[in-house]
Amino acid sequence: MTSCHSLLLLALTASSLVSLTTPAVAAADEPAFKIIAHPDMPITSLGRATVAKIFQRAVTGLAGVPKLRPVNLDAASPVRAAFDKVILGKSVSEVKAFWQQQLFAGRSVPPPEKSSEAAVLAFVLATPGAIAYVGARTETGAARIIPLTD
Repeated sequence: MTSCHSLLLLALTASSLVSLTTPAVAAADEPAFKIIAHPDMPITSLGRATVAKIFQRAVTGLAGVPKLRPVNLDAASPVRAAFDKVILGKSVSEVKAFWQQQLFAGRSVPPPEKSSEAAVLAFVLATPGAIAYVGARTETGAARIIPLTD
């Protein structure tokens, strides 16, 4: 086998391995996540700024929902990274730093983190006022999907 064939075979093998180990990414026009909430949540849509305020605990209730209970995916989740970037305009590490400052100043505590989308979904379904996000193609069962208005 020539060195050119060897390089081509190596490149194809590496490409195959990357595609097998890389999580599926949403198409360019499809968001990487969707916002979900407890089935009884009366909210039908939210703007990105409002969602950001909910997850930064600057908004703790909305009309018909006196106590919102946001929940995050684990910091290692690629869906969490997409959510933090699109909604909060920050990287996961920047969001972690924000919460460290809030904790140190005694202002607020971060939303709880769940280790998987299944755990997030279970929390949302069991907790009135719960709001979260999961991958765009994740099956959400009875959870209410909250479309973003912007």
